[in-house]
Amino acid sequence: MLFPLRSARMLSSLGIALFLILTISTPGLGRDDSRPKERTERRLEREKRFLLRAIEEMDQSLSSVSEIMKGLERQIDGIQLLESARREDDLRAFLDWYYQYAGWLTEYRVQFDADLTAALSGEKNADGWIDRYNAMATDYRTLAGDLLNIERRLEQDATEIDRRIFDLRARLSDLTTNREGDRDRRDRDRKDRDRDKDRRDQNRPDKDEDVRDKERRALEAARLVSEIQAYENLLMYLQVLTELAKYELIWIDSRAADCAALDDVARALGSGGRAVREDVYNRIIRNYESSITSSRRQLSEIDRKLSRITQPGTLQTLSRQEELSDYSIRMKRRYEYHIAWLSQQISAYRAELTGM
Repeated sequence: MLFPLRSARMLSSLGIALFLILTISTPGLGRDDSRPKERTERRLEREKRFLLRAIEEMDQSLSSVSEIMKGLERQIDGIQLLESARREDDLRAFLDWYYQYAGWLTEYRVQFDADLTAALSGEKNADGWIDRYNAMATDYRTLAGDLLNIERRLEQDATEIDRRIFDLRARLSDLTTNREGDRDRRDRDRKDRDRDKDRRDQNRPDKDEDVRDKERRALEAARLVSEIQAYENLLMYLQVLTELAKYELIWIDSRAADCAALDDVARALGSGGRAVREDVYNRIIRNYESSITSSRRQLSEIDRKLSRITQPGTLQTLSRQEELSDYSIRMKRRYEYHIAWLSQQISAYRAELTGM
């Protein structure tokens, strides 16, 4: 019984040895030849996930931009006949900037979608997506520069209008003060001249002059009040647009920083080894954690601004407050979604690190 068992073991060992020899010497057999294929498949899966994330993030960005554009269009359509013509000009300048933003986002989205389609179908596709985030970071900086110019012009205009309001209020104050002073002086002079006359005489010339002067000053005061109100409304809407520009600048700056980090990830996926991927994955996780912290600070700031928006005032004041509140709520939703999205990406990258 022992000999047959020993013989079987010997034959088994010889079979294993022969298989290993054939595996090493024969092309197309064994584990070593299968590893490059497995590595390629794993790399393609990583690229697909990367492209899906890119498209998902762009879809959300396009959705946010579209909402704000619709709000600007409603405001343009709602401009009243007597409002300043420059209000429409400023709103259209902002709308043009958003059209530019949406346009190049759409272009990049189409390019990423073509890359994903090719990857899913197994076709050989160019590696243009590897450099795409670098180009996006550059475009974000260009957008930020254009928007910064709009913001500076709005602030300069607001400063000039603030000066005009100050001057008009000073003129109104002088008019009121001088009117009271002139009236007192005329009364004293009249008392001296008409000490012995009937003060109830309605045909006295200085009485007619006093009435005309009072009417003239009242009309001038009413004109000044109306002009002040018009400039105050103009200043208010400039402040609303400036606030929107500040919101967007912070968002654009954060997206440019994210693109720079994602550019490193794309390059590591395209040609980097395991150590390189681990390094960039850890860096993108840290970058996203920092972005979450910054986004939460922005949420807190938006909440504070919303709490300071008051309701009393004219209809135009209420309209401007509603516009500011609407922008703030839209930006708040954008940050809330972005925080949730970043948290999902952190979990996904950590899972990939674990699976390396």
